[in-house]
Amino acid sequence: MVLHTLGKDNLHSFILEPHCLGYQLFPCQEPSKNGTDGKEKILEQSRQKMAFFTNLSNELKTPLSRIIAPVSQLLPVAEEVHEKQTLEEVQRNAMKINSLIHQVLNFNRIEDNKDSLLILSRIELVSFSRSLFSVYEENKQITFHFETNKAKIYADMDAIKLGVILDNLLSNAVKFTPDGGSVRLSLFYREETGLLDICVSDTGSGIPQQDIPYIFQRFFQSPHSGNKEGTGIGLYLVKTYTELHGGHINGVTSNEGKGTSIGLNIPVIAVEKEEIPATQVKKAVGIVACS
Repeated sequence: MVLHTLGKDNLHSFILEPHCLGYQLFPCQEPSKNGTDGKEKILEQSRQKMAFFTNLSNELKTPLSRIIAPVSQLLPVAEEVHEKQTLEEVQRNAMKINSLIHQVLNFNRIEDNKDSLLILSRIELVSFSRSLFSVYEENKQITFHFETNKAKIYADMDAIKLGVILDNLLSNAVKFTPDGGSVRLSLFYREETGLLDICVSDTGSGIPQQDIPYIFQRFFQSPHSGNKEGTGIGLYLVKTYTELHGGHINGVTSNEGKGTSIGLNIPVIAVEKEEIPATQVKKAVGIVACS
C-alpha cells in the first residue's frame, strides 16, 4: 500500500508492508523505468484491500450489535459479582471491536470524499466531554482528572465526529498508561482568540521523538508500541475531523517513560460567563502539559 504524506518542504512517499503484528513504514524505493505501471498496480491492490475491509466491517456490524444489545440488557439485572464482571468484560471488548469497525468505515468514507459533510448542531462541550470522559473513569486502576475554566462552552459541531475525536485521544491515553498512572482531559477557553483548547494528557509510556512527526499520518504505527498496536487510523481521524471544523492540532508534547499530551483547538460560539473556581480545578501531578 502506497502512502503519500506532504511535509513542509517536499512530498514523502512510503510503502506499507504487512507484517505479523500490523504494518510498518518503509521509504519507497526509486521507481524503475516501468515504475508508473508498478505504482498503479500497488494502488489498485490498496483499493481492493480497503474494499475488502469495508465489506468485512459491514458484515460484522449486525452480529456484533446482537452481542452488545443483550449484554447491555443483562448487565443491570445481574446480581452476582462474578457474573456482572464477566458481562462487563464482554461488553467492553465488544465495544472496542465496534469502535475499530467504525474507524475502518469512517476512514473509507474520507478516502471517497463522502465524509466531509458536517451535520452541525449546537453542542455544550463541557457536559458532552464530561459524559464521554465518565465512561473511561470506570477503569479504577487509573486516576482521571477533568478540568475546564468555563461552566458552559458552546460550539456548532458534528456530534458524531466530536465523539470520534475525544474517544480516540482518550482511548490512546488509557491504552498506554499503566496501572497507577493518570489521564487528564482539559478544556480551556481563550477569550483573546475565541478558541477552545482541548488537551488530553497522560503519564504513560510516551512517544519516541522520532515518531512524533508521523503519528497523525494514515496507517502509521510506531515500531516502539510493543503489543499495544492499533489500526493506525485513530489519530488520522482526530486531525482530519478537527480541521473539518476549522480547528487545528496545537502540538504534541511527549517524554518517553513520563507521558504524552496532545492538544487541539476549535472555534467556539459562546461561553457562560461564570468562571470555574481554581479550587475546583484538579491538578494531575506528574502529567506532561500541553505546549
